[in-house]
Amino acid sequence: MGPHDQNSNVDFSGDPGRTFEDLARPANLEELDELLARCHRDHIPLVPLGGGSGRMGAAMPLRGGLGLDLGALDWLVVDEEAGFVECGPGLKGLPCLKELATRGLTLGHYPGSVGVSTVGGWVSTGSMGSASSRYGGIRQMIRGLELHSPGAGIIRTGCLSPRPGPDHLSPVFCGSEGSLGVLARVCLGTHPLPERRVVHGFVFPTLADGLGALQELARWKEPLAFLQLLDPVGTMLEEALSSLPRRVLGLSRLVPDLLWALPLGGLARGSHLRSSVLLLAGDESSKASLDERLDGIRFVVERHRGKDRGPVHESSPAREPVFVPDEPFHRFHGLLSLEEADSSVSWDRVLDIHARFRKAAPAGLLCRTMFTHAGPGGCSMVMGFASLTQVPGRERASRDFWKAWSSALRGPGVAVNHFLGAGIMKRQALERLDNGAMPVLVALKAHLDPHGIMNPGRGARS
Repeated sequence: MGPHDQNSNVDFSGDPGRTFEDLARPANLEELDELLARCHRDHIPLVPLGGGSGRMGAAMPLRGGLGLDLGALDWLVVDEEAGFVECGPGLKGLPCLKELATRGLTLGHYPGSVGVSTVGGWVSTGSMGSASSRYGGIRQMIRGLELHSPGAGIIRTGCLSPRPGPDHLSPVFCGSEGSLGVLARVCLGTHPLPERRVVHGFVFPTLADGLGALQELARWKEPLAFLQLLDPVGTMLEEALSSLPRRVLGLSRLVPDLLWALPLGGLARGSHLRSSVLLLAGDESSKASLDERLDGIRFVVERHRGKDRGPVHESSPAREPVFVPDEPFHRFHGLLSLEEADSSVSWDRVLDIHARFRKAAPAGLLCRTMFTHAGPGGCSMVMGFASLTQVPGRERASRDFWKAWSSALRGPGVAVNHFLGAGIMKRQALERLDNGAMPVLVALKAHLDPHGIMNPGRGARS
């Protein structure tokens, strides 16, 4: 059975009423191909599984069938001369990064789920990480892929392809969420391991000030690794939960209403909401280079009326290969239900989209926005809400949140992001997109998976 229990929801968005008819765990690629051929022949739905850390319903068994646990395919082969690493799809992210650190290397990919997610899951969902402003997302790290498809057999791209040339297929397979076939090999580019990592917190009087600094820093010729801005709600939540005594936090796990009555209820009602915002900014490099870049960050921050609150994180990447900024909501995993949706927004639309989302969000929902993965043209806006896991009306609150998010994304300069995955949660928003690519994707799906067995309900022919 492996790590996925027979009755598992398979990700954080799981519906307890939806389960697989069975689970399979191939020990090698030969067993994988035999299983794929049998499912194709008998028209059995097949859903590849990663670490189960997604929240978009990408691995939810909409039509039963077979869950494909890839956990045994977890090899790692480092080619230091070529500058890339070959991974099995079931390799967990943290062991991968720790092994590379012993060799003086890193991927620079630090998703929030790094402790449980897999390399195959990263590629399948188009994952991004906390340092993507500098290193790019997983899409930019791919050097080659091997896809085992039920209709067209084995397809190799990039450095794994027997015919060298431009790699047009890896970007298509990245983010396909198991709807085209099973990722069997993943080759990712590596970087020298940095000497030191430092991140500071900076406070600004208004969101406009914080966004001005974020935009200026994002346009540096050599990008910073870490750039993340919290809106006023996210900033106050961070301060409120950080200041609560540990005993109160422990008690709130036993008495959930206490947590809501303390910091969360007031924020959800909008009472005492300040306008200040928190920016986390920093880098990983040599000590001399970091000191120089921190001075540059402070200069930009002061120009936008910000103040340096000092370091929030300092570490040696050799000892701590990963850094993911602490998300206040995540401290209460199991008690709070967190739902997030991400979009790419151009700089001239960011304030407008944030205002639209706040206006559309139903009263009583604790909604916050995080601005991250910033670049010269814009940034990602990760909008989220939290509610107590076991409360009446939670499902309605979830529907209201997705409706508010979707209604805010209007006009030019906005695109639905994919780095949290698409799954079923973003289906309505994606259906509104018409960029001319859908006929090509539908034709590719028909060629690679003619019986539609691969993760039914996702991808181009859902």
